[in-house]
Amino acid sequence: MLTRSSARAFLRNRVTTNNDKLPGDVLLEIFDAYRQLHEYRPDYEKHWNSRDGWFKLAHVCRNWRHIVLLSSSRLQVHLLFTPRRSPTDPVLRSLPPFPIFVDYRTGSWTKKEERLALAAIKHRSRVRGIIVQRPCFARLLKALGHPFPKLESLEIRFPYSHPESILSTTFLSGSAPSLRRLTLRGVVPECLSPLLSSATGLVELTLTLSINYGALPEASLIANLQRVSCLRRLELKVINERAAPNLNTIPDPPPPPACAGALSKLTDLILVGQGPYLQVLVGSLAAPSLQHLDVRITAPPGHISFVPHLCKFIRDAECQFIAVRLNFSSWTFGFFAETCPKSGHARPFRIIIPRPVSLEEIGIMLSGPLSTVEELVVDWQPSRFTQQIEIDHIQWRGLFNHIRWARSPPWISSPPWNKSRCL
Repeated sequence: MLTRSSARAFLRNRVTTNNDKLPGDVLLEIFDAYRQLHEYRPDYEKHWNSRDGWFKLAHVCRNWRHIVLLSSSRLQVHLLFTPRRSPTDPVLRSLPPFPIFVDYRTGSWTKKEERLALAAIKHRSRVRGIIVQRPCFARLLKALGHPFPKLESLEIRFPYSHPESILSTTFLSGSAPSLRRLTLRGVVPECLSPLLSSATGLVELTLTLSINYGALPEASLIANLQRVSCLRRLELKVINERAAPNLNTIPDPPPPPACAGALSKLTDLILVGQGPYLQVLVGSLAAPSLQHLDVRITAPPGHISFVPHLCKFIRDAECQFIAVRLNFSSWTFGFFAETCPKSGHARPFRIIIPRPVSLEEIGIMLSGPLSTVEELVVDWQPSRFTQQIEIDHIQWRGLFNHIRWARSPPWISSPPWNKSRCL
């Protein structure tokens, strides 16, 4: 069996007089193994579709070039267009109509860059991926108002509070049947429904939403998320556009639905934002295959209790913890848990909540996942307020008062200055 390391060694030596003697199917296997070396790197498309990727293979000899061009689908050959690689290059005219990947992550936009970007995306039936950062030209956004039937990956990063962050209802003509990965940063949630309602095949979804303080998720957003049955990774960050008003003006979230929408394939969930917004979200979703959870609540303490809804979400995912770390700081409480992996890619849970928070309530609601804990680490920052340290000490002990351990109680440790306070 051909390994990636042997493919690397072969290509590093690449003596063309000997390489010509190898059958084409053997060379193709070597080329594909070489491609897989790039597949796990960040920005895979950028590296593979450049001089270090299939370009290198195609320029060794005529035979290699012939194999690469004829096996473009197997080798995932794309034409990568960037501000430094023009789609109007005469050399490209001699190439077959390969799929196109457009990467315009540029710090500033000029008329020239806009013109090149428009030329890159005009072949809509061939475009597979688009990355655009800070698009400030109406012409470019208008060009994205047409259908892109083969588009698989889309990433747009708008400047925060920019008026263009409101996508039109004609964006991608409201249809994205092939879209698998979508990243939108700095958009308002009201403009997402036409796009999300058609992108039901999404595997990865990353959203940074600009909302008014105290706003709650729209029913259409929740309904669209519940329909994305193939979703494996969801990252949602909520940014408040206005300063915090009096807490009494924030509306109470509605009660969670009787039956949450199950995302059966969701393994990674990252949530950042105010408690009421995320409370409605987790109350409306279920993730039975969850392997990684990262939640950071940014709302001030003393308002709506987000903890019960989050605990129910974790409990319904049937997670089992094997190690827990509790972190007490002046303003936040951190809960970090290592889970029993359902696969080899499990990552720890991380939850950061503004204080105060009832650890006894957490212990009651998570008694099942906590019953398998084998190690507990308690970490709190030294404070000149001894009374607060005593309260923290009682709090973390109360977390385990209602747990029936499956085996002996876990080994517990704490920082050196608090060793006397261990069990």
